[in-house]
Amino acid sequence: MKAIVHLGMPKTGTTTLQSWLYLNRKALAVRGIGYDRMAYRRRDQRSAHTELSFCARDRVGLLQMDRGLRIKHQIFDLGQQRSFVMKYEPVFARSLRRMAAPQVILSSEYLGAGLQSEEEAKALDDWLSQFFDDIRYVIYFRRQEDLVLSSYQQRLKSGHVGDFDSFLHKHAVHNYAQIADRWVSAVGRDKLDVRLFERDWLVDADIIADFSNAIGLDEILDRPASQNESLSLAAQELLHAVNRKIPHKSEDGKRHNPVYAKVRDHIVDMADSGPARTLTGEQIDQVRSLNQRHNEDLRAAFFPQREELFAPRPAKGSDPEAIDHKEQVARAAAELANRMAIELKYGKKLVRAPDASPQPSKPRRFDLWSRLVSRNET
Repeated sequence: MKAIVHLGMPKTGTTTLQSWLYLNRKALAVRGIGYDRMAYRRRDQRSAHTELSFCARDRVGLLQMDRGLRIKHQIFDLGQQRSFVMKYEPVFARSLRRMAAPQVILSSEYLGAGLQSEEEAKALDDWLSQFFDDIRYVIYFRRQEDLVLSSYQQRLKSGHVGDFDSFLHKHAVHNYAQIADRWVSAVGRDKLDVRLFERDWLVDADIIADFSNAIGLDEILDRPASQNESLSLAAQELLHAVNRKIPHKSEDGKRHNPVYAKVRDHIVDMADSGPARTLTGEQIDQVRSLNQRHNEDLRAAFFPQREELFAPRPAKGSDPEAIDHKEQVARAAAELANRMAIELKYGKKLVRAPDASPQPSKPRRFDLWSRLVSRNET
């Protein structure tokens, strides 16, 4: 049995690919490609193969490094992790027997950057070798100046309290050549398929089309709804303010704070509230300069046909006036207040959805939202 393991790197369309795989799992099965969440618990069906990182790190005596994932599974020491892995192995084996496919797809965002040593990568390969006689790995890398913008937004959704300038200073460098070398040393160059999350490199400038090509599929099948849509600068600034006031974890740090989650979700669900955050030309030059040497190492090793790994692009919104959105932040705050008031009054969350299909004899959700906001404002 063959496995193709997608080593999901941050902000490279991993959620989109996992949603596409899950949406088309029956159509893929007909084509001899198996995909299943293989979740430890049935209620974790939305997660994709997060357990694999526990299995790899357990083999080398290391605790799962992602605190959020440990909280999710209530694992706080190596003994609990060992028990978890022992219980998961038969779950994984049963899923494989049920699929009975000659080729299986595995995908997790906790494998690409989450396994941070050659020893851990080799441990994953050894663990999977119990079940597969042919394993290939696929990994995507995204230009660093785009990654830092998208990563900051994602960190805000997880309760990050630092400002963007500090985040940029700390997270501007991403050494992709080092990550690729780690996996080559662990599993061999012939088993690693390195790809770029870059429009001019992707098949049809599309991540789903490109991944289809990577797994030997000559058709895209059905597309999932958009995933992880971007927050405007105003929404990011509002969420940053909320993060500084409301803790995202319980006092003991072992549970997520439901109050914070409710407020955050309202901000994420809000309609567009202004322009997106962008880097200045100076910030772009800084990021590119810091990553230039190891980007060149990766290009020479895997993409010798490209003049540069990531060709330079003009800056957007480098005028300081263009990134001062206090008015938009104020409007976003007012909308958040309205949303919270409506939920308190009517006992349920209302999501702005102008493209939702109308229900018979009922107003569209967008119309209902507009009426309730107007009533609340008066």
